[in-house]
Amino acid sequence: ILDLSDNDVKGVIPSEIGELGNLTHLRLSFNSFRDTIPSELSNLHHLKLLHLHGNRLWGEMPNLNTSSFVTRSSFISDCGIP
Repeated sequence: ILDLSDNDVKGVIPSEIGELGNLTHLRLSFNSFRDTIPSELSNLHHLKLLHLHGNRLWGEMPNLNTSSFVTRSSFISDCGIP
């Protein structure tokens, strides 16, 4: 589990997070992340929970090769520029 939510973290989401192969929960919501969501997140095959809302993210969501998600709307919302 990596939970950095609500910490006013600024900048881009580091692509190196995609190297955390056994990560099951990634919570990055309510920070000041900007730019696109790194494609390296598609390497997180064990991911069951992804929270990205409350940031300034845009672009395509990486293809997450996992069957743990019910729908895209179950893990991402309100990610646009307000």
